[in-house]
Amino acid sequence: MKCNVGTTEKIIRVILGIGALYLGYVYNPWWYLLAAILIITAAIGWCPLTAMLGINTCKKSEENSDEQKQEETQDNTQQQEASQTEESPATSEDGPSIESWKRPEQK
Repeated sequence: MKCNVGTTEKIIRVILGIGALYLGYVYNPWWYLLAAILIITAAIGWCPLTAMLGINTCKKSEENSDEQKQEETQDNTQQQEASQTEESPATSEDGPSIESWKRPEQK
């Protein structure tokens, strides 16, 4: 998902979300739904309604940083998976091999 909620709009959404939480506490619980929507869209930086309307308040630098974060996360996940497969001891269907049970040699 590309960023379509800018930093200023995120701050406004969080403030309005907190206000909606208060209204939900004082008046009707359905305000909690509005609060959840506002706070979640601020947290993830993407709003489906503004995407459908074609509105984008996110700066190009914010979009690029979000894409870079996603790419870094994918790279880190791939590196972790690769290191786990290299470092994992040999196991059989019955459990760990005898090699993994041996004590290291003492000097």
